[in-house]
Amino acid sequence: MKGLGLAGAGLGVAASASPVFHDMDEVMSSGASRKLPWYINEREAENLTVEVDWDKKERYDKRKFTVVSPAEAERRVQIQLDNIKAKWTTPNTGMTAKDYAFFAGSASDAIGAGVPLTKGDATLMYTFGGTTQPGGYNYKQLGLPRWSGTPEENLKMVTAVLRFWGAHDVGAHEINEKTQKVFYSADPAGRPYTFADVDNASSDSNHACLIPNKAKTVLTWVVPMSRVGQYSAPDGFNILNKVSMGIGYSMGDIIQNRILSFLGALGYLSISRNCGGMNVAHGNLAGLGEHGRTDYLINVDYGANVRYTDFVVTDLPIDDSLFQTFKNPFTFPFGLDASGNAFLSPAFADAAGLVTPDDYGIPRWQGTPEENAAMYRTAVRICGGRETHFLPLDEKTIKLVSAAKGGKPIVFEDVDLPYTDATKCVIPNKCKYAAITMVGQEPVTTKNHAPDFGGTFGAHQAYSMAAKIEFMLRAFMRGIGYLDVFGATEINVPWGIVSGLSELSRMKSGMNPKVGSLFRKCVIGLTDMEFPVSKPIDAGMHRFCYDCGKCAEMCPAQAIVKRDVLREPTWEITSPDNPTGNPTNLKPELFNRPGKRVWPFNHFACHNLWVETASDGCGRCQGLCVFNNFHLSSIHPLVKTTVSVTPLLNSFFYNADRLFGYGELPESSREDFWLKPDKYLPITGFKNY
Repeated sequence: MKGLGLAGAGLGVAASASPVFHDMDEVMSSGASRKLPWYINEREAENLTVEVDWDKKERYDKRKFTVVSPAEAERRVQIQLDNIKAKWTTPNTGMTAKDYAFFAGSASDAIGAGVPLTKGDATLMYTFGGTTQPGGYNYKQLGLPRWSGTPEENLKMVTAVLRFWGAHDVGAHEINEKTQKVFYSADPAGRPYTFADVDNASSDSNHACLIPNKAKTVLTWVVPMSRVGQYSAPDGFNILNKVSMGIGYSMGDIIQNRILSFLGALGYLSISRNCGGMNVAHGNLAGLGEHGRTDYLINVDYGANVRYTDFVVTDLPIDDSLFQTFKNPFTFPFGLDASGNAFLSPAFADAAGLVTPDDYGIPRWQGTPEENAAMYRTAVRICGGRETHFLPLDEKTIKLVSAAKGGKPIVFEDVDLPYTDATKCVIPNKCKYAAITMVGQEPVTTKNHAPDFGGTFGAHQAYSMAAKIEFMLRAFMRGIGYLDVFGATEINVPWGIVSGLSELSRMKSGMNPKVGSLFRKCVIGLTDMEFPVSKPIDAGMHRFCYDCGKCAEMCPAQAIVKRDVLREPTWEITSPDNPTGNPTNLKPELFNRPGKRVWPFNHFACHNLWVETASDGCGRCQGLCVFNNFHLSSIHPLVKTTVSVTPLLNSFFYNADRLFGYGELPESSREDFWLKPDKYLPITGFKNY
């Protein structure tokens, strides 16, 4: 039964170096339960380190959040475009052509799995909306020159981004009269794959694909397979092996979609694997491995534990020792109808978890709350998440559920399945628990690049990952007979704090004991499965913010209140004190909602900086937070234990952090990302804790 759920969840990303398990029971017994260091104190339920007046708390209603007028929005878009143009060709601005293309790729494939509350629906979204501008504005729309680099520079560049997105080895080979023979000659319908003197790739009733002769390069990379199902059961069948395969295929499509957007944004032709080539042959030609007896590629590092060798065809010159792209967006397992909505093909309906135990005539999974928690946490790890905590939905925590979505109220009713209609979004009353999962964020680009454009690379990848985790977890829970409703929580930081994943910081984000503020968000699933209750924590982090204020000092937007202005948090709701931070007289309660004792934050000033700097984000406060650096020295575990039990040395630790310059890297190190892709990054840019 548990394997049935994981087969559905296997349509996504997992850690590439998972331990070896033979069945789900071994996975569950591997230590997936919650473990806290001795110095972290658990508090009573709903008793947080940040004071909350639950009587004053109300559900968040986005319909009341009118940000700016249409005219002001248009003006701000033009400012952002002007700034992009100004930085595009200027060195050391963090907004060169390759930086912007990296953003386009990282943000191009987020699946809005949590957007609908109904079963089996998903939407393919692009950051700037619509398929006419996939991944954002390309160089032609901006009236700027396309990227130009040497073949050696180009190989380093594509290696950096592909490794960041989850690929392993990266190589390339030339298309010539010999290597054309590893492309298919025709599709099953008899339509030929033809190389021709055309400008763009195309497909019609007479041609499976017309491939431009100017596309002289095959860019190829290895997609590793999770080792969670590496060994089969004695009878040769192991559902976890199917999970590993599904995750590998999903990872392949994620990377494929991103590199297509990346090359297109650079100004080069990018044709997907659908042009008919044999992937193993391309990997051999590019030196990514050797041919094995099983007809698979054997990689030096992963052996045969490679799901496949993927590739694209491009006219970008790449050393072999936007947007004209021939592709089907997210072809596995999704297709897109004319409206842009994703649908699941019948062949993958079972694997996606849309067939429930009732359809098989078998009972759904039954376990104790503790067994349920261990199983769910294991699924989270396999799907690419980090930590997961659990809360009951009671008269207090239900206030963290949004009041409306898409202009329609969110209501709870006595129904079996969630649904939406023309007037409302409905969640079943039987959803009595919330599972809160932390989504990691790659730390190096945030620390190296923020507040420049490159500081957003990890954030956009994490948002994309979060959407996929939501979809896979929903598929997993449906596969074992339970609901997991995502998309009903516009705000996510309070869920992490109430459940003990984090504490609230001066900059209004969560701080986790393991990774500090360097995680992107929490995804929240409302479910009818019973879980043990997670409690808030006290690791001294919230109290440390009283005497720190480093994030406020370094904030280029002056959006965070400084320590000398407000050392302690306050119940008061104050107007933004930055005269440029509130040009349209937005109501202060829309920035900082009442009912909690916190440090006020100027969200508008923060976002305004994104526009003025054309950064689409900043992240400087995240990158410089003191709690991000406690793994850098052997003394830092002692610091952690000290701040958790006494605030007396907080000022000393803050000054020491400033003295040693943690979080601030020299400008020259920014190019290390592009020129030395193995210097910082493990696969996918972050470790899976």
